[in-house]
Amino acid sequence: MKRWRLQIAAVVAVGAIAALVAVGAMARPSANLGSVRFQLSFFPNAQHVGFLVAANRGYYKAAGVDVKVIPGGPTVNTSLALAQGNVDIAQVDFPEFLQAVEKGAPMTYVALTYHQDPLVYVSLKSTKLRSPADLKGLRYGQQQAGPLDAELQALLAKAGLSTKDIKIVPIGFTVDDLLKKKCDVFPSRIFFHPAQFEDAGIHYPGGLNVLDPNKYGLGLASQGLAVNNKFLAAHRDAVVAFLKASLRGWKTSLANPRGVVADVGKFLPKGANNPKDNAIDVKYTNQIVSHKASGAPWPRTLAIDMAYLKSTQALLLKYHVIKKNLNLGKYVNTQLMAQAAAR
Repeated sequence: MKRWRLQIAAVVAVGAIAALVAVGAMARPSANLGSVRFQLSFFPNAQHVGFLVAANRGYYKAAGVDVKVIPGGPTVNTSLALAQGNVDIAQVDFPEFLQAVEKGAPMTYVALTYHQDPLVYVSLKSTKLRSPADLKGLRYGQQQAGPLDAELQALLAKAGLSTKDIKIVPIGFTVDDLLKKKCDVFPSRIFFHPAQFEDAGIHYPGGLNVLDPNKYGLGLASQGLAVNNKFLAAHRDAVVAFLKASLRGWKTSLANPRGVVADVGKFLPKGANNPKDNAIDVKYTNQIVSHKASGAPWPRTLAIDMAYLKSTQALLLKYHVIKKNLNLGKYVNTQLMAQAAAR
């Protein structure tokens, strides 16, 4: 099984950085609006496909911005890097963004990449998992320390259950612990794990039981783009140009998902590129970019759905992920993406 996506290895980090620097060096803008330091949420992979396409194909250069793409990783705090001004624009999950700004972090949310929650809960066919009520008594695999996902807490509550009704067991990030039956329920991220299941001979999603928070109205807004406020005030045109080129990259991916697999591979370290797995991950990533949780198409790629952000904030408040009911209009700017889309 290919596990490059989630392995914490020096060769991955070094190789990814080298690839990003090499691509950045080829993308010198002709009409320069300035440089942008763009922080990815993790090591470059299919979940970043639209941005990687924009970098690899020179879309940022054509828009007039010199973009340095910076890989993330499990030890990288993207919201902290953005708040401190170490980067200018960053991929930040919306719950993480709210936690940061309620503590005073100077940043603004300007785009929403995913329009449904990428997190679903799966079990092997041998374990019954058809509804939230089936969670009772099962072993839930938690991939990192800290409170349980708000989505899981909400699913439990919907069935009249609580965290006391499940057994929490620590697991790794790959699907191995589920396959070895160290847990009954596995938190699967749609841009990572489908290819791993396919590699293991389990068709996704048909070969598994899937409990999807989105189908219960309990999905959370996930990845989007946030900008450091100081940078935004000084370089508004560069931000709009960045958004315009990013939008072009995502539209390219949506129009020709197989055609962008090679773009993703350009950013992966030698020996880690698996075009077959990348194609699977691009397919599912595109799905949550182009469709809402209801299944309805979302034609305004990267545009912010304020109703979705508000419902997310309400869930996060209910399960104590955040403490304050913020005025989202103060921290979210929908006009920049609209301006970029209109150009």
